[in-house]
Amino acid sequence: MRNRYCTQFFLSLLLVLLLAGCETTPVEPSAPADPQAAHAANMFEQQRYGAAADLYVDLAGRTPGTSHDLYLLLAADSLIHDGQLDKADSLLQQIDTGTLPQEYRFRQTLIQADLALKRFQPEEALRLLAVLPQHSRRDEKERFHSIRAAAYKEMQDSIAYARELIALDRLLSSDDAQLPVQTEILSILTRTPPQILQEKFPSPDSVTRGWLELARLLRDFPNAPEEIIAPYREWRDLYPDHPAVPGLLTSYYSHQQQLAPVEIHQVAVLLPVSGPYAIPAKAIRDGLMSAWYNDTSENRPRVKFYDSSNADQIWPLLNRVADEGADMVIGPLSKQAVL
Repeated sequence: MRNRYCTQFFLSLLLVLLLAGCETTPVEPSAPADPQAAHAANMFEQQRYGAAADLYVDLAGRTPGTSHDLYLLLAADSLIHDGQLDKADSLLQQIDTGTLPQEYRFRQTLIQADLALKRFQPEEALRLLAVLPQHSRRDEKERFHSIRAAAYKEMQDSIAYARELIALDRLLSSDDAQLPVQTEILSILTRTPPQILQEKFPSPDSVTRGWLELARLLRDFPNAPEEIIAPYREWRDLYPDHPAVPGLLTSYYSHQQQLAPVEIHQVAVLLPVSGPYAIPAKAIRDGLMSAWYNDTSENRPRVKFYDSSNADQIWPLLNRVADEGADMVIGPLSKQAVL
């Protein structure tokens, strides 16, 4: 059970990282060449975003002219990745777009859209990214479709979300990067009624048509991966140039199993019976037991209570709970025990 949850977590995490921005290196100013700029870029690559931002801000403070705004832009991008949204916004406000070189203005728009998305403003992110400039670099195109995909996902527009993922997948250059994106594409398309897909994709290109056909196959074999092998080979013969990566079917069926309802037979409840949280813990215990007695279904889970008063013994207690067959854990209540 633990391995299953870990697989689901890392698959979801990888997809989230892709949608958060596929580029891994900020655009470096072309001049002047400064060792500190290279060091800041290395900090960014190592995901030490706060340190990268500090270095870029320092560079901006002692660099005049165009490079000043470029370093502020890179600092703002680093701060967004670090979750310091207000500071990033403050730096973006200081940038004079009129003096920013043309080749960096789309990068500025991408960063502004990313900031809007992080602030739960998907409509604003999509407004900023309404058009993809013709001469954009590959990393900018990846980030463009990543942000738009994340925005549509937040707005629960599954068809637009799938379109952006398909566009993003065309740009990715490795199987490892494509696998979680393609798994998500199939997951969306197989959950969408065929008549809606036909309506929303009236004249699909060959790649999209391949995705729609593969989704149709998977709907015909929802729980029988061993039976889809022959139809999948026929599909591959029809779409020999399709970008579907090796291992996609295995990933898809694994993902579907993770989405399936989990049967819970035993619930472990960790609550303190002594200390400052004993009174609210008793109220929680009483509420849980009242709900349990009111549930007269035959498959209601067993509930076992454990004393979590000693915060230093939480991990041993969790191991004991797992050994005793718990499918779900509620608690502990105190902040110290959680930490």
